[in-house]
Amino acid sequence: MGKAMKREVRQCSSCGGFCKKSGCERENVPIITSSDVIAGLQMALSQAEAMIERQQHVMQRAMDAWDSTTHQKNGDGRLWQCMEELRAESHNAGDKPPQVGFD
Repeated sequence: MGKAMKREVRQCSSCGGFCKKSGCERENVPIITSSDVIAGLQMALSQAEAMIERQQHVMQRAMDAWDSTTHQKNGDGRLWQCMEELRAESHNAGDKPPQVGFD
C-alpha cells in the first residue's frame, strides 16, 4: 500500500490560525464587520414588521367578516371563543378594532 500523505500544519503568521504549509487559508475570506451584522438585522426586522402587518390585516378582515355576518353566531361556542381570542390578541398587539355590540 502507498504511504499516507502527512499534512503539515503550522501557526500562520498572517492570521494566527493553523494553515497549510502552502499559505494562509483565511487570506481570501471576506471580513464580516459589525455594520454588516447590523444591516442584516435591520433587514430581518423589516421583513418581520411587514409580515406582522400583513397578519394584522388578515386578522382584521376575519373579525370584520365575523362582525358583519347575518348568520346566527351563538350556535357555535368554539368559533365564538376563537373569534373573541383573536379580538383580544389584536387588541393586545395595539391594533384596536372597533367594539361591536353583541345582540
